[in-house]
Amino acid sequence: MEREGYSGLSISALIFSIIGFLLFFTWFIAAAIDAPDSLVGLIIFGQFLMNLIGLGTGISSLFTTSKKRLFGILGIVMSTSTFLVTLSMILIGLRMME
Repeated sequence: MEREGYSGLSISALIFSIIGFLLFFTWFIAAAIDAPDSLVGLIIFGQFLMNLIGLGTGISSLFTTSKKRLFGILGIVMSTSTFLVTLSMILIGLRMME
């Protein structure tokens, strides 16, 4: 039996992951132009939230049996990679402050 179409969960996982990816570049640019720390923190919090939602919907979309899973897998990969890069950049920055 051929899988047809994409589930709504996998599409939303990809969309939330793309939003998180865009917020990653937004906070990177905001930090580079010396935006207030509260704004940069709010952008980082929003990015973490979008990555978490993208990861959750991506994982849940993998358990569907009748729909294609490509967008869910892409959402998981994008969410995890931007989350890990952001977390490592924050930890490097905190380490440099010591």
